[in-house]
Amino acid sequence: MANLTVRNISASVFNKIKCRAVAERRSMNSEILILLEDGLKARARIQDGSSTPKI
Repeated sequence: MANLTVRNISASVFNKIKCRAVAERRSMNSEILILLEDGLKARARIQDGSSTPKI
């Protein structure tokens, strides 16, 4: 598994991720991975021309 370092995250973005992680009872790392995966899936749907999520 690869590691990734993200620098210069604004306090606002950091706090939003932290709040989501707490609300979902996840670690910050898990929340960031989920956000990245969901964002990439959404982008792929847009590029494929599908506006509805595929299950």
